[in-house]
Amino acid sequence: MNKSVTSRGDILRESRLLVMREGLGAVSMRSVARACGIAVGSLYNYFPSKDALIDAAKPTELTEPSQSRVARGRRELARLLAG
Repeated sequence: MNKSVTSRGDILRESRLLVMREGLGAVSMRSVARACGIAVGSLYNYFPSKDALIDAAKPTELTEPSQSRVARGRRELARLLAG
């Protein structure tokens, strides 16, 4: 068990590590709480469900800013190809 974490960011970090080690299907709220060194009830104070926790733990580089960069790159490529 890790030392007790008390911030939302710490919980998300521990959750990401746990999913990478064990796989999403093997991770439960109980296993996240154990990895964080907190009670399961405390984890539910931060996240109402495993789905909410996993959604919040998704890497931010895969969200809107990344999609915008891809769209800009595609436009630039089209402009270059159009000559």
